[in-house]
Amino acid sequence: MKADNKDAWLAIGRRIKEERERRRLTQHALADAAGLSDKFISNLERGSRQPATKSLQAIAGALGIEPKDLYTGVPSTYKPLDADLAQLASILKDASPKDRAVAIRMVKSLIQHKK
Repeated sequence: MKADNKDAWLAIGRRIKEERERRRLTQHALADAAGLSDKFISNLERGSRQPATKSLQAIAGALGIEPKDLYTGVPSTYKPLDADLAQLASILKDASPKDRAVAIRMVKSLIQHKK
C-alpha cells in the first residue's frame, strides 16, 4: 500500500470510528447492522484494510450517512441512526418484504397507541 493511500484509508477508518462512537455503537453493533464482521470493522478503523465500495456503502447505511461522508468527512443531511434504530435495521435487514411490512405496521400501531 502506498503511503498516500495508507493515509487516505487511515482517515476513512477514523471517520468510521468517530461516526460509530457518536452514535454510541460498538464495533459489533455496527458490524451486525452492516452485515460485516467485527474484525473487519476493527481493521477498517485502524486503516489496515481497504474496503470495497459495497462494504463502505453498507457501513454508511448502518451509520445513517452517505458513503461520500466517509471520504470527505463533511456531514451530510442524513439523519444519524442511534443504537436502537441500528439494532432494528439489523433485525429487519434479512426479513422478507412481507415481514418488514408487518413489522412496520406493528411499530406504527404501537406508537399510535402510546399517544
